[in-house]
Amino acid sequence: MAPFSVLFYVLLSITGHVLCEEVIYDEIELLSTTEKMIVDLEAHSDVENLLVKFQEIATKAEKLNNDISVTQEEIEDEYNKMIDVLSELTELVKDSNKAFIFLKAKGIDRVAVTYLKIENNELKAKILILLKVLFHEVPSATVAAIPIFIVDRLINIFENDNLALKAHSLDVLYLWLPDNPRVQARVMKIKGLQPFYEQISMLDTNVIKMLLDLFNKILDEHLKARSDVQKRIIDAEKLKFYQRIGLLEHMSTPMVCNGLLNIFTRTWSYNSKDNNILMTVFELLKNVKQFCVNIFRGKAKAVKLFKALQEYVESPENKENFILNGLNITDVALVIEDYVQKVKPLTKDEF
Repeated sequence: MAPFSVLFYVLLSITGHVLCEEVIYDEIELLSTTEKMIVDLEAHSDVENLLVKFQEIATKAEKLNNDISVTQEEIEDEYNKMIDVLSELTELVKDSNKAFIFLKAKGIDRVAVTYLKIENNELKAKILILLKVLFHEVPSATVAAIPIFIVDRLINIFENDNLALKAHSLDVLYLWLPDNPRVQARVMKIKGLQPFYEQISMLDTNVIKMLLDLFNKILDEHLKARSDVQKRIIDAEKLKFYQRIGLLEHMSTPMVCNGLLNIFTRTWSYNSKDNNILMTVFELLKNVKQFCVNIFRGKAKAVKLFKALQEYVESPENKENFILNGLNITDVALVIEDYVQKVKPLTKDEF
């Protein structure tokens, strides 16, 4: 029983009032509702106060930044205050109720839209972490609330910033892009797939693994969405976006397939028992085979890679890795064997 309700009941007992059970429970329900309203108001107040505080500090930082007489240290002090407020906000929105309040208060617009552009790595990281928490706690509401052009900023960070920020940016994309063809369409229109190929050499194995997994999720999504059966049941507006993106058409081009071949070759050298990045590669190879196997044909790099992958699959000591990652080793072996046979150079009789 809530504290106010207990107090009310005790007072009735002390004063000798006798009320019917129905009246008592009505009063308890009323007090419980009142308490909930107070808690909700406090939550609204907490979120709004922090948002206002953040904006006030940010406005001051912007003024200082435009004043040539101000030192960089003074500006950084204000950025540090903004970072502290963002840390408080991030803790608040780990409560889904407060996350909804944050979104309703246009929190993403007030925090991320303007200040994700500021050239301060720690500040950008805090904003990206805040976005990740929102996607985890209230995914559907966050998808509905976040302005689509934020994806441009995320891709820009992924292309140009340090490894830690690239990883944070990819974390947000990993939560936002799947099952959101409208956002995927914007990425393809603005940047295409090129940034992702170009960044591979600058990423660590964990980030590469996540990038490949994200790509495979989206490719699998497109394959299902544009299959004949799915076309009859999928939302028409969604299907229009999938067709506009044209990912399956892009998949059949030498640029995409050769880019993937370079990635697969690089990940082969990165694989270890700690990251098992090859397990993600095997998943992706199943989906890209229909598009790329003929483009891989005759390439020495492909012949060497798939022979090495076949040896890996056939090695008894690697069997446990497949089991732990939920992959059927027999299915994988068949896929790799097909690659091995089809990437061989054409003989004269086959021309």
